[in-house]
Amino acid sequence: MEFESKLAERIAGRTRTKSGSSKKVIAFAFCVVMAASTMALIPSTKAAMVLVDEVNIGEVSNEGDRLVGWSGVWMQGSSPGGWGGFDADDPYGGVPRGHNLRTVWYANDENWATVTFTPSSDVKLIEIRALDGLADDSFAVFINDKPVYGYGDMGSTETWKTHEIPVKSGGGQLVVKIMATAPAWGGLEGWGQLGINWIRLYGMSGFDLFGYNYNARLFVGTYDGSDRYLDGKYWAATGDYVDDAIVMKWSEAWDQARFYGAEWTSEAWCTNHVVGDYLGDDGAMHQYTWFVKIVWVGPGGDLWGEFTVVEEIYNDPYSGYHGLQYKSEPGPGLGGQ
Repeated sequence: MEFESKLAERIAGRTRTKSGSSKKVIAFAFCVVMAASTMALIPSTKAAMVLVDEVNIGEVSNEGDRLVGWSGVWMQGSSPGGWGGFDADDPYGGVPRGHNLRTVWYANDENWATVTFTPSSDVKLIEIRALDGLADDSFAVFINDKPVYGYGDMGSTETWKTHEIPVKSGGGQLVVKIMATAPAWGGLEGWGQLGINWIRLYGMSGFDLFGYNYNARLFVGTYDGSDRYLDGKYWAATGDYVDDAIVMKWSEAWDQARFYGAEWTSEAWCTNHVVGDYLGDDGAMHQYTWFVKIVWVGPGGDLWGEFTVVEEIYNDPYSGYHGLQYKSEPGPGLGGQ
């Protein structure tokens, strides 16, 4: 969408330097990130739930040491076959991704694999994204060795499906075991059987895994988590700023207009408060803080055509910045308040 595509231009163009220092990029108008995709990633059936843990199968940086019994990583462009387009319908939107995966069963291995989770709150729902492919991809799911779900292959051709499994965790560690229940197919040795993209756990706590609390219209996290994909990147881009801390707030008017079709008004505002550090040309680390207020002003606004920055505060002693950098109408209030 054009509204969101302008964000990348702003990020690429906003870099502060002093005497050749390697300054972190400050993502101007970071708040629009959530406008592009975040709410769309939460199905309405789980509106009261938040994502409390997940593992992206095949993304080694996200897996950690939680996996047992899985095949090697199947990567787009380097493995045989299409694997259902490598989950082209994966709801991680905005930036094309490789959608790496692994199979539960491969060659002479066992026909099951596990993922161990230690969620921060009780789990009410587990989602498993699995490929119903050319083989018989029937499977069963066990939670801490207790059977909780079974799926019979539907005879489809390379179709990714999201399986929702209600659970009552009672807290504590969860070992999710997925077992292929059909006989091995003829391609097991070269392809494996039962491809999995991700497993997600949902609970009832206020903040989700990435740092969003939609009921409070609040984000507390990092650039990495802001795109709802914990891969050490910010919308597929790398940089020293990716681990910088951010607090983002947005008004009810912003929320209603962006996500629910209400009219935009001057009460629609968003703020960002960033705290980070960077390596200066003196070889030392230096800290900075950045705060910005953005409001909707209608057609003609100097930011994405309908928005404007009404206040910006930047503190970076090493680079020579102290305090208020910019302030304009509609004034210091949020959305004219």
